[in-house]
Amino acid sequence: MQDRDLSPHRGELMEMMGKDGCSSDDTDRDESGREVFRRRPPVWRSVYLRDFLQNLDRKIMEHGSTNGRRRKGPNPRRRLDSDHANASERPAPIGLPLNCYDEGRLAKLEKRELERLEVVQSDHNFTAGFE
Repeated sequence: MQDRDLSPHRGELMEMMGKDGCSSDDTDRDESGREVFRRRPPVWRSVYLRDFLQNLDRKIMEHGSTNGRRRKGPNPRRRLDSDHANASERPAPIGLPLNCYDEGRLAKLEKRELERLEVVQSDHNFTAGFE
């Protein structure tokens, strides 16, 4: 993975998503009593976007950043996936590429709701920087 290729690609998408594009967390305890955070992905998010963001999370956990330089401040908290956690009900960000949204959720929207989303009728390249 080349950081210089990933950073601009990632930054544009992250800016478009804003805070509503982020997962929520549930606080829990593991078997040893340590605090853990269970990821609650938004219900509108596609599997392609989910996998892309999880790859970014892994890179940050492994290297401290996406551009090879350690960022200042505390390390990010470790977040676990959970089949048991409820999905986040954050609203879907407006104007994302089509493949960022879950197809099943889009199909259930009324025409008016779909128009309000202003879905960009092209796909985002989620593999850029992850080859």
